[in-house]
Amino acid sequence: DSRSRVWRILGAAGELLAESDVVIIAASSDALRLSQTWFLPLKRIRGQVSDLQQTAESGGLRTVLCFDGYLTPSVGWQHSLGATFDQAEGDGQILARDNERNLQSLLSCEPKVYQALCSEQGKPEVTNARVGFRCHTPDYLPVVGPVPDLAFYNQEYAPLAKGQYRHLYPDAQYLDGLYLNVGHGSRGITSAPISAEIIASYINSEPHPVNEALRVALHPARFPIKKIIQSSPTVDA
Repeated sequence: DSRSRVWRILGAAGELLAESDVVIIAASSDALRLSQTWFLPLKRIRGQVSDLQQTAESGGLRTVLCFDGYLTPSVGWQHSLGATFDQAEGDGQILARDNERNLQSLLSCEPKVYQALCSEQGKPEVTNARVGFRCHTPDYLPVVGPVPDLAFYNQEYAPLAKGQYRHLYPDAQYLDGLYLNVGHGSRGITSAPISAEIIASYINSEPHPVNEALRVALHPARFPIKKIIQSSPTVDA
């Protein structure tokens, strides 16, 4: 309920779970399930990581190796080797073929390390695997900032479709107290902290911690604006 400036979060059975005047949607691609953010062009990307048994030789690895994938030093006698990158499929089931793809990537890029991991059976021993899902955007940038009022954008900025790039459009309107922090893809460990600071600056009306160009590049409104512009009718030659 944005009109009263209080958002109510309901459970599957309609029960009230929480309410607040500020809500941050940080639900990855599940943001598409919400009526306020269904318009985002988010993609769900599947990744499988393979656990490899440490050998006497591989135990000497002391740093993460990065190539087409990555290999970590062992923790609890296990190395982590990852990761595949595919359009989401299935429900997170572990696939033997993806373990093999990870091993082939390691063999192609780091053959000496591959050999160091080989067991008596002649290849690295995969002991376990896990699957995760990344949330990507078409421009590979996160979506960080206030949720645009889509009806307002479609009405007030419609002239953009006709090439009318006038400077006196009304100020943009947003859903009060509702913010997005999604689409970090494979780099969330580096982009999430600064994104949280950006959202905090919106909420508290503080100076933004990034320059204006970056703030605009991350803004959720870039997608409805782009869609309006691209909706311009084609002209026959």
